[in-house]
Amino acid sequence: MRASRRVNATVLATTVMSLLFAFACSGGDEPTSVTAPPQAPDAAAAAQPDGGDAAISESSIPQTTAEPPPAPVGAKLLVGGDVFLLGTTNDGFALYIANSYGDGPLYAVSLAGGAPIQLAPFVHFSDVIIQGNGVAFWTGVALNPLRGTLNLWTQATGLRPNLGMTVADAAYFSDDGSRVAFFVNPRPLASPPRVDLAVTNVAAPSLAPVISDLNQDPDTDLAPTCTPHLRYVGPLLYTAYCTVDRPLQSVFRAVSAAGVVTTIIDNTIPANGVQSDFSLDATAQKAFFVGTNREARVLTMANGSTTVLDTNVVSGTGIISADGSTALYVKEIPPVSEEDVPYFTLRRSPTAAPSPVTLHDAFGSLLASTASLATALFTVSGVLPDGRSDLYLLDTIAPPGPPTTLSALTTASPVGFTQDGTQLLYLSDVGGSSGQGTLVVRNVATGAERTVSNKATRVRLAATGTKVVFCESPVQAAAPGDHSTCNIASFDAATSAAATVVVQKADPYFFSAGTQLVFALMWGPSRGVYVKDAP
Repeated sequence: MRASRRVNATVLATTVMSLLFAFACSGGDEPTSVTAPPQAPDAAAAAQPDGGDAAISESSIPQTTAEPPPAPVGAKLLVGGDVFLLGTTNDGFALYIANSYGDGPLYAVSLAGGAPIQLAPFVHFSDVIIQGNGVAFWTGVALNPLRGTLNLWTQATGLRPNLGMTVADAAYFSDDGSRVAFFVNPRPLASPPRVDLAVTNVAAPSLAPVISDLNQDPDTDLAPTCTPHLRYVGPLLYTAYCTVDRPLQSVFRAVSAAGVVTTIIDNTIPANGVQSDFSLDATAQKAFFVGTNREARVLTMANGSTTVLDTNVVSGTGIISADGSTALYVKEIPPVSEEDVPYFTLRRSPTAAPSPVTLHDAFGSLLASTASLATALFTVSGVLPDGRSDLYLLDTIAPPGPPTTLSALTTASPVGFTQDGTQLLYLSDVGGSSGQGTLVVRNVATGAERTVSNKATRVRLAATGTKVVFCESPVQAAAPGDHSTCNIASFDAATSAAATVVVQKADPYFFSAGTQLVFALMWGPSRGVYVKDAP
C-alpha cells in the first residue's frame, strides 16, 4: 500500500494518532541494539493522545441487517451526496472527497455553511494531510521515490496549487498554519540516501531548500541510521537530523520565520553527539536529547549549556515537561550475570540539578502523561498489535511507590488525559474481535472512576477543555457496499454523569471541532457531511 511507504510519521506528525510514540535511531559510534517499546516525543503529544481512535475494522464489527441511517435530527447539512470525510481544520472547515471510496474531487466546506470550495479534481485520501489550520495534498503521486505535486490550502491564503514535485505525504504546518515544512529533491539511490528540507510561508510558498543533504531515505519508513525530527514553537522550526557525512550523529538547527538557519548543536564536534529524537518544553527554553553515548542530556537554549541527567538511557524515550523543569526517560539496567537479562526502569529527574529517581522497575513503555509529567500512564507487558495492553497509573511527584493498577491483563486500551490533565480516560475489557470496551473516566486528583459506556470505541478528546466524543455500539450493515455505523455520543469528562447520543447510525468517521461535532453519513438517502452542536 502506498501509505506504508510514507516518510516516518514522527518526522512530520499529523493526526491523530494511532500509537503516540515513535522513536528514532539508536546512536553511538558503535550503535547499540536496545529493545524497548517506543513512547512520546514530547509532553504535548503525550498529554493529548487520540488513543482508541484507530480506524475500525469492518470485519470486527457485529453484523446486522441495519436499515439506512435516518436524517439526523438537529444537524446542519453542509453538503449532500456521496462523501468521504477526511477531517477538520482548527479554524472551522471540513475536508472531504466527493465519493464514498476515498479517491476523487477534494473539497473544503465551512462549518458555518456556504458553497463548498473545490481544491482538486482528483486525490487519494492517503495523499491529504490536515494539520491545525493547514491542508497539504499531492496529485500525480508516483513511487520509487515517493513523490507528487504539492498543493497547499488554508482559509487565510486560499489555494496554492501545483507548486512542484516534493516527497509525497509529508508536510508539517506551524500551529497557526502560516508556515510549512516538507522534503524536496529525494535521492534514494545516493550513497548514503539523502533528501533536502524546505521551510516556507504558505502565502508565498517556495520549494527552495533551506537545509540540504539530510541522511534520510524518503521512499521507506526507515532512515538509514536516524530519522529527522521537527518541532514548531511559534513560527520557529527546530529540527535534528543526521548528515550524510556523519550518519550516526545529529545536528540540531532552528529555522526562523525569515528562513535563517542557526546551528545549535554542531555534529562535527564528537563530544556533541546526540541522537535525532528530542523533546522541547512549551517555550523552547530547554531541549531533552539522548546522546550517542546514551546519556540523558538537557540543553539550555539561552546559553548553550548541557546538563547530563543520567547514563545508559534508551533511545527515543526522553520527554521534558511543558515548563522545562522535569524529564522522564527510560534507563536500561544491564544484567549482573550471564544468566540475567537487562530490564528497563522509568526515571524522573529535575533538569536543573540532576537527581534521578527510579519510579518503576520492569517498565514497558510510556503511553501518556500530563503536560507537567506529574502523572504517567504506562504498560508493563507492552502493547498488542490490536492496541490492547495492561495499564498502570503513576504519580511521578510523590515518593516512589507502587502504581495504581487499572488493568493487570492486556485487555485495556488507553485513551489519554484531557487537555487540562484533570481527567484520564481509558477503555477496559476491550474485546479482541469487536474492538469495543468499557469507557472509564478517572479523576486524576481523587482517583474516583465512573463508567460512561459499556460499548465504546473510537474515542476522541477535544484539543482544549474536557469534551469527549466517541462511537457507541458500532454495527456493520449486511448489504454489499453499505457501511458500518455507530451512535456518536458526547459528554464532558469533568462534569457529565453520562453521555448523550448526538447522532444515531452515523458512519464511524467523525471529528470534534470545538463545541461542534462534524460527521458523515456515507450510505442511504441522507448521505452527506453534517455539523451539530455537541452537548
